[in-house]
Amino acid sequence: MKLVAPTIVTCGNCGNAVLFHRVCPKCGFYRGRQVLTPETNA
Repeated sequence: MKLVAPTIVTCGNCGNAVLFHRVCPKCGFYRGRQVLTPETNA
């Protein structure tokens, strides 16, 4: 058995570190498309 570190990539839109194949929580983009509207912490 061995542990494997998760694959972390940078978001192509905002540069945030994101897990591979996940929507960016900061900007809501996935593969060049906006799929979520990010909530603002006001």
